[in-house]
Amino acid sequence: MKTMKRYLGYFLAVVLIAVTAACSKNSYEDYMTVIPKDAKGVAAVRFDNVVNKTGVARSPLIRLALSKMSSAMSADVETKVKALIDDPSLSGIDFSSPAYAFVINNQSIGVTMKVEDASLLDELVATMAKLDFCTKAKKSNDYQWTSLADGSARMVYSDNTLLIVFAGAETAKSLDQMMLDMMSLDVDDSFVTTPQFVKLHELKYEDLQVYFNLGVDVIKQTEFLKELLPTGAKPADYEFVAGVNLREGGVDAQSLLFSTNEKAQKEFDDYFASLKPIKGEYVNKIPRDSKVWACMGAEGDKLVDLLKRVPKIKEALLAAGFVIDAEQMLRSIDGDMLIYAKPDQGEMGLYAQLGKSDFLKDVDSWMESAEKYGYTMKMESTGSYQVEGEDVDLHWAIEGKQLYVGTKTYQPLSVQGQNKHADDMDDALFYAFIDLNHQHLVANSVVVKSTKPGEIIIKADIASFPEILWKGL
Repeated sequence: MKTMKRYLGYFLAVVLIAVTAACSKNSYEDYMTVIPKDAKGVAAVRFDNVVNKTGVARSPLIRLALSKMSSAMSADVETKVKALIDDPSLSGIDFSSPAYAFVINNQSIGVTMKVEDASLLDELVATMAKLDFCTKAKKSNDYQWTSLADGSARMVYSDNTLLIVFAGAETAKSLDQMMLDMMSLDVDDSFVTTPQFVKLHELKYEDLQVYFNLGVDVIKQTEFLKELLPTGAKPADYEFVAGVNLREGGVDAQSLLFSTNEKAQKEFDDYFASLKPIKGEYVNKIPRDSKVWACMGAEGDKLVDLLKRVPKIKEALLAAGFVIDAEQMLRSIDGDMLIYAKPDQGEMGLYAQLGKSDFLKDVDSWMESAEKYGYTMKMESTGSYQVEGEDVDLHWAIEGKQLYVGTKTYQPLSVQGQNKHADDMDDALFYAFIDLNHQHLVANSVVVKSTKPGEIIIKADIASFPEILWKGL
């Protein structure tokens, strides 16, 4: 019996190893292995999804471009171009598989796509050559090679892989050698074996996926991400991934800031430990007609330390300190918070659960300080106060273990009705809703959610999408 169990254990182990190996093998394809392991920026695009969801092939822009080009085309070439627009698979490229763009040596951009039918790709290149978009293909080292007519990019392809490189400072000879090396990269030297590749494909949204290392200035507008890092952290120790999905009536996105360095990741987690899971204190108490609201769980001390990294917030806390000790108030928070705004009514406010309210013993000195600096602070009712001065009319109150700060006199919150977002908030550290209808913008509303440090999930509802995109163009 023991022998039978031992053999059964061996059998299950072999099956498990085989399944694991199969899954690992199927997690990438040959055309992906051309991406170098040290790529600091990678983007994946599902063109079939993007084309279908945006209706780009049917857009007036494409029809206009085609009509402009038709005068320079022969009848057979025009027929082929129209056929390609209607059925992109005639190009020989598999548009149902992600296309990858990536940064090489911090100066060149590579693009790799899956080749489904090399003979059809041969025909496409020949058609492009007739239109003077590229040079005629030449065979070398078992691959077909061509260049865009303006010399801005070099292209090489095999039976299963298309590689295009928009070169930086490389000479023609060194560029060809670099591309040849990439086409024959060993899997272990490829990006597909890295933790970053795994993290990229863990994203739930796949129409567009982006990865880059924060140590590389891929896009200048992403500099703000470095400001989210712990003090003294090295940007090169941190990575960023994001995924976007288009859908009927909107766009969904997910991003994650993380580190593959265990020590750096722990520092990051500790840094954002001010955020705690929402317990639900305010989920169904959000004031009606709020155009903007956010719920979160927070630990005051860590939250203030995090907020003070933002210069404007730090300045505001210092300014408030002349009248009331706002920092001490915020540091006393321990639990759920609600921030809401009604811009059309000039109203905004904050409600928060407190761990302690011993700062109330200092209220008399705050009143004296307010008068000294030209403000007036008066008690409206027990535990409720108003601060007035030039351009300032602020109300704050303490009721039991609850803090209120806002533009209106304190009113206890009651249940406002069932929140349609309640179920989605169960596992969240942060959850915000923004109603944009009154702003007459493209989006109707935006939901922002976070379930772990460094993560942001966005769901934007857009009117008449994708038609509105093409009307804009």
